Amino acid sequence: MFTFKSFMEAYTQMGVAPEDTDEEILKKRMLSFLPLIIGIVATTLGFIYIVFGHYLSAAIPLSYSVISVLNLWHMYATKKIIFLQVSQLLLVLFLPFFLMWSLGGFNGGSYMLIWAFFAPVAAMAFEKKKSLFWITTFMVMIFISSFLNATLVREVSHLPDTWVTIFFVLNSVVGFGGIYFMFHYYITDKERRSELEIFKEHQKLLKKSDELAIANVKLEEIATHDHLTGLENRLSLLDKVQSSINYAMNNDQRVALFFIDLDRFKQINDTLGHPVGDKVLIHISNVLRGHVNGNDIVARLGGDEFVVLIDKFEDVDELSLLAAKITEAVRQVILLEDQELQVTCSIGITVYPDDVQSDKALLHHENIADMLLRNADTAMYRAKEEGKDNYQYYQTAMTVHALERMSLEKKLRKALKEDEFIVYYQPQIDSREDKMVGMEALVRWNEPFNGLVQPDRFIPLAEEIGLIVLMDRVVMYKAMTQFGIWHKQGLNPGILSLNLSVRQLEQEDFFDKLVLIMRETGCQPSWIELEVTEGHIMTDPEKSITILQAISALGVKISVDDFGTGYSSLAYLKRLPIDKLKIDKSFVDGLPDDENDSAITRTIIGLAQSLKLRIIAEGVETLEQKIFLAEHGCNLVQGYFYSKPLETVQMEEYLKGPMGNLV
Repeated sequence: MFTFKSFMEAYTQMGVAPEDTDEEILKKRMLSFLPLIIGIVATTLGFIYIVFGHYLSAAIPLSYSVISVLNLWHMYATKKIIFLQVSQLLLVLFLPFFLMWSLGGFNGGSYMLIWAFFAPVAAMAFEKKKSLFWITTFMVMIFISSFLNATLVREVSHLPDTWVTIFFVLNSVVGFGGIYFMFHYYITDKERRSELEIFKEHQKLLKKSDELAIANVKLEEIATHDHLTGLENRLSLLDKVQSSINYAMNNDQRVALFFIDLDRFKQINDTLGHPVGDKVLIHISNVLRGHVNGNDIVARLGGDEFVVLIDKFEDVDELSLLAAKITEAVRQVILLEDQELQVTCSIGITVYPDDVQSDKALLHHENIADMLLRNADTAMYRAKEEGKDNYQYYQTAMTVHALERMSLEKKLRKALKEDEFIVYYQPQIDSREDKMVGMEALVRWNEPFNGLVQPDRFIPLAEEIGLIVLMDRVVMYKAMTQFGIWHKQGLNPGILSLNLSVRQLEQEDFFDKLVLIMRETGCQPSWIELEVTEGHIMTDPEKSITILQAISALGVKISVDDFGTGYSSLAYLKRLPIDKLKIDKSFVDGLPDDENDSAITRTIIGLAQSLKLRIIAEGVETLEQKIFLAEHGCNLVQGYFYSKPLETVQMEEYLKGPMGNLV
C-alpha cells in the first residue's frame, strides 16, 4: 500500500550503495531532498507564470525543474552525488543573474526562496557543527526574501493584490516548512541511525557473546580433557571422583578406581617411534571406553597411565570380572602400519569406603580423591611386581611398601650425586687349573647410615625409574679405571665382565660413551666383556644384533647372561656376535641331584660346544657342582665355592695370591 512514509523511505534509499558508510548514506539522504523540493517549487512557479502569460519568467524555474530531474536520475543510476552537488552549487551562484534577468518581483522572491532551501541543507550536510547558525541565518533571509518578493510584485507585476498576499504567505510557509522538514528529518534520521547503530552493536555483542561461549567450551574441553585421546584428564578426573565420593557417602554406596598402566610401553616409543606409540594409546583408550558403562569415567593421567572410575557396582566380583576383561582386551594383537604389536597392562584397584575407613588421616573427606588415586597407583605397582599383565587390589600394607619405595628412590638419586656406589669384583676361575681368568664387576651401595646394601634391594627400582643407566656407567668407569691401574702394577686381572642393562643398550649415545670411557681409563677393548641378559636381547632381537655387532667390532667380547631363562630363538642366537654363554644360577643350584637342572645344564653346555662358544656357570657353591660341570665340559665357574664378591683392596690381594696370575 502506497503511503507518504513508504515513499519517503524508498526515495531516501535510491542513491544508496551497499558499500556506503553511515556518513555517506546520511549525506546522500539530505542532498536528495534538494532536487525534490526545488523541482516541485520551480515546476509550480513555472506553470503559474505560464497561466498568467509570463513565458520568459516561466523558462527559468522550469529549467530548474529539468536540472532537478537530471540530478535525481544521475544519483539513482550512478549512486553518486557529485553531479547533484555541482549543479545545485552552480544554480546558487548564477541566481543573482537570473533575478536581474527575470526583472520580476515574483521571480526575485521565488529564487531567493529556492536559494534559501539549498543553503541550510548544504550547511547541515557539510557543516553539521554550525547547522543551528545557518538555520537561524536563513530563517531571517526568508523573511527578507518574502518581504522583497511582495514589494517587487506590487511595483512591477500586474497580478492582483490577493495573489501577492498568497505568494507572500506561500514563500514564508514553504520556506519555514522546508527548513523545519529538513532539520526534523536530519534529527530523526540521526536518531534512527543511532538506534540502528545500537542494534548493530547489540548484534555484535551477541555474536561476540556466542563466540565467547564457544571459546569457553573449547577452553573447558582443553582444560579438562586429554588432547590425544579425548579422555578426561587428571583435573577433571579428581573432580568427578570427589563428586562420586560425596554421592556415595550420602547414599551408602561404593566407588572403585582402576589404575591402569601399560607394560613396557617405553619400548614401543623407543623402537617404533612416538607416532606409533600415540596410535597405541588411542587404541587402548577406545578399548577402555568399550568396556565401561555409560556412567563410568575413563581418564588418561599422562604417558601410558589410565584410570577408570566405577560409579556403581554390587560387589567386588564385578570389579574382578571387569579387570579380567580389560587385561584380556588390552592383550589382543594390535595391527598398526603393517606391524603386529602386543601390549599388556597392570591394574591396581581400590574401593571407597573399604580402603579408607581405617585411615584416620582421611577424616577430612576432601582428600579422599587424591588418596584413592594413590592407593590404586600403589596396587598397580604391586601388579607390576607380581609379573605384570594382572590386577591387584589395594591393601593397607601396600601403603607402607609404597612409602618405602619412595624413600628408596629418593636415596638412590642422592647416592648417585654423592658417589655412594662402589664396585665389588667376583673372580671367574678355570676349574681345571684353579686359576683366575677374569672377574665380574658388581655394584654395591655403601649407604652412609645403613652400610652395604645388596643389589637385589635397589637394582629393580633403578631399572624401573631409569637410574640404572647412570649406575651402569659409574660402575663401568670405576671398574675400567681400576683395571688399568692393576695392569700398570704388573697384575693380570684377566677379562673384566660388565653387566649391561637393556636401558643402556637403548641409549643412542651408549656406543660413543663406551669408546670415550675406554679412552679415558686406558682400558683395552680386549680386556672387556659385556654381559647382556638373554631376556633383554630377545626384547628386540634385530636391534640387539645391530648394537652388539658394533660393540664386537671394537674387539669387546659379548656374553649372554642368565642363559636358559629367556627362551632364545636359535635362529637369532646363531646371528648374535656372542663369545660366551653363562648358565644361570637357578639351574646350578640343583646340581647334581635335580634331574631337570642336570638335563638343562647338559643341554646348554652341548649347545655352546656346538656353536663353538665358551661356557661359564655362575652360583657354584659346592664341590659336587664343580665336579658335575667339569665332567660335562664346563670348566669356567664363578661362585662362593671359590670366592664371594670382593672389594677393590681384597681383589688386589686375591690377584697376588695363588689363584691370581702375575704378568
